[in-house]
Amino acid sequence: MPLRAARDYAARHFRITNTELQAGSYVKQTLYLPPFPMGKDNTEYYLLTDYVSVADFDGETILKVEPEALTLLAQQAFHDASFMLRPAHQKQVAAILHDPEASENDKYVALQFLRNSEIAAKGVLPTCRYRHRDHRR
Repeated sequence: MPLRAARDYAARHFRITNTELQAGSYVKQTLYLPPFPMGKDNTEYYLLTDYVSVADFDGETILKVEPEALTLLAQQAFHDASFMLRPAHQKQVAAILHDPEASENDKYVALQFLRNSEIAAKGVLPTCRYRHRDHRR
């Protein structure tokens, strides 16, 4: 959640002002933000149909899933988690670049993150790779 969104959420749900948040006086309170706020699901999904079929069993129609389907699903999930980011997540990160409250450091990190995700989307280097030159020290 970008800094501005976190502040807005805290202001709405805990009656904490942005001034208090910036001053750090909210540290005296317990500030709980739900890890997964529930809302409308706008996630883009795609359908995997290999090794999946419909069959009749005891007069009922059932979904038949071959073991290979679970292997394929796991492989695709790991690939997507390693190389792709949800468009909504990228939009949140991109919003940091235009956030007047974001520091230059925040903007730099957001830009590097977006550049990293662009490279990862090509499917060669995953998003979680360590980019620092001196990482072997």
